[in-house]
Amino acid sequence: MRWIRRSIQAKMFFSFLIVLIVPSVIISVCAYYQSVHILKDKLSRSFMDNILYISSDLERNFSQMIEISEFIYINKDIKKVLTTSYVSELDFFKDARIVDRQLDEFNLYSSFFSYISSIILFGDNGKNLLYGKHVGALDISPMRDEAWFRQAAANDHVQWLPLNTAKSSYLVNEDFKTVALARSIKSENFKKNIGVAYISFDYRFFDEMFEDQHGSMGNREIFIIDNHGALVYHVGGDGPLTETDQTLLARSDSEPYTMRTEEGREYLVASRVIPKYGWRVMETSPVDELVRDSKSIFTITGIAFVLSFLFSALLWFFISSSIVKPIKKLTQVMKQVKGNNLLVKTEITTPDEVGLLSANFNYMIDRIYGLFQSVLREQEQKQSAQLAALQSQINPHFLYNTLNTIRWMAIIQNADNIKKMVEALGNLFKNAVYHPNALISVKQELSNLEDYLYIQKIRYKDKFEVVYDVDASALDCATMKFILQPLVENAIFHGIEPKEGRGVLRIEVKARKDQLIMVVEDDGIGIPKETLESLLLVKAQETRRTSGRPNGIGVSNVNERLIMMYGHLYGLHVVSELGNGTRVEARFPKMTLDDDEQGG
Repeated sequence: MRWIRRSIQAKMFFSFLIVLIVPSVIISVCAYYQSVHILKDKLSRSFMDNILYISSDLERNFSQMIEISEFIYINKDIKKVLTTSYVSELDFFKDARIVDRQLDEFNLYSSFFSYISSIILFGDNGKNLLYGKHVGALDISPMRDEAWFRQAAANDHVQWLPLNTAKSSYLVNEDFKTVALARSIKSENFKKNIGVAYISFDYRFFDEMFEDQHGSMGNREIFIIDNHGALVYHVGGDGPLTETDQTLLARSDSEPYTMRTEEGREYLVASRVIPKYGWRVMETSPVDELVRDSKSIFTITGIAFVLSFLFSALLWFFISSSIVKPIKKLTQVMKQVKGNNLLVKTEITTPDEVGLLSANFNYMIDRIYGLFQSVLREQEQKQSAQLAALQSQINPHFLYNTLNTIRWMAIIQNADNIKKMVEALGNLFKNAVYHPNALISVKQELSNLEDYLYIQKIRYKDKFEVVYDVDASALDCATMKFILQPLVENAIFHGIEPKEGRGVLRIEVKARKDQLIMVVEDDGIGIPKETLESLLLVKAQETRRTSGRPNGIGVSNVNERLIMMYGHLYGLHVVSELGNGTRVEARFPKMTLDDDEQGG
């Protein structure tokens, strides 16, 4: 048993034996009794073929009935008669005659039209159209009060009416039977109900359907039951319905055929429902004798079972071996991978699921090996980057301390201009080096900008003036560091510096409902169109960076930082005109800043 649990081939083989032996033994033991049922099944199938033929023929007849009603449903002349308010009866009779001629012409194209017993079209305008050879057998005055009339008028579906019997208040001749339907008639746009159509068909089409089976039924009986559960037609039997017949009719089975025992006699009952119309066709026959010599069937079944079992077992052994062989090879390769050998591959010998599994396994090993190598490279790069970062922290710290020393020397020597410039440069350097990614307040961002502009004003002397337009409500809002400084730097270097004469630099900060807007505007020389199109692209700006800018941050980098921080809905918008200056607008979400979030 342990060997079976460890071997998939053994599991497959013994599972096959169990699946084959258990049902086969049961079939062999029960073959004698099943032989009778097999023969009954053949008889039942014969019944079902006959039922299927009858129901299909009946369904075709019903379809032709529906076609006739469809002709009436869409006929414009009929709609005209049922909607016109006639002043003259002569006009009504003229239009009614037109409808009669159209029905006569339709009779030439419809083979089923000859079975029409009567057609009565009730108009909501009070007019009635009568057609058919048996219209005189109906009293149409009470028909509008029938339940089926109200149901037909209330919906668009065809209503199959109960079988006409003496219970029908509109039937003049009690022995006269018809199959009838009713449906509503709509207006030209098919939105408004304008009347009801009543169409009845002669029973004669049932007789013609079964004329070939009369006299050859034997003990078989065929019943046709309508959608109301009433018996419509009966073929076979010695006379009127017996009590057994009525019992069989009353029992509805979901099975297409079944065996029923009534009054000590077994009956084979086959039935089929016509789904579209709800009618049912049923055939019954007593089963008095079973076929003898069924033991021979048992013997033949047993011999066939033994031979087929031996052949199948041998065949399955070879099949299972061919299935398991590539799996075993894959298992061996997996054991090598378990031993940390990632350079092995399994051979793909078949294009089936096992072959696909092997191919995916090879792909997985290649991916694992590639990821392993990638992790090793990343670890090496990470260590190198950490070492470089530690080294880079030494130089800025040393430079900041040096600037602070120069500042104190300027204070001692009363060199206020040098002191202020070094102090502004130190503040800028400190804010750039420490917590470069931290959020700060707009007020702090403007303070950093003032330090930067102080240095630039000393450099450019009286080259430009700065105008501020800042909302007081925006000062406590949160912003990223160095949003304004790169924009101002770009405006000075590329806009105002090349300009002849003095320039104006305008700084705006506006707080809107859900946005914060920062604007840097100059009246410099403007930006050429081809340069403007690539201004916000990182690759196009890499060559324009200078070591003199804090952290090497350019305009395109500001745009990238805003997009990375807030998404593609935000960023920079640049408008420029040669000779008239440039306006750069930064938009990002308006947020408050807690005290513990402020950096620098």
